[in-house]
Amino acid sequence: TPRPDEMESEGLDRTELESIKRVFERLDRKNDGKIDKQEIAKQFEVLGYKPKKSTDYGTSEVEDMIWEVDDDCDGMIDWENFVRLYVRCRRDKTGQERQHVEAAS
Repeated sequence: TPRPDEMESEGLDRTELESIKRVFERLDRKNDGKIDKQEIAKQFEVLGYKPKKSTDYGTSEVEDMIWEVDDDCDGMIDWENFVRLYVRCRRDKTGQERQHVEAAS
């Protein structure tokens, strides 16, 4: 888990980091420190969204989303991946990252 001073160096203050942590914990239904495809699919179900079971890449839409941010290639989004995704979206000046995240929300 990144230290708070590391996250603050990314431009995140303590309040923002705590808010992000609450979102992560809500998604991490198994409380194992990682968000897997079943947890994301369940959250989509709660939101009334049905992700595609197969995309152009031969994987599910949820698997594609995880792949986008899964730096250690374990098929899950851990806390560090989640924070990096958030920071990446915040820093994006093109609007492309935000579109990907909003499409996933």
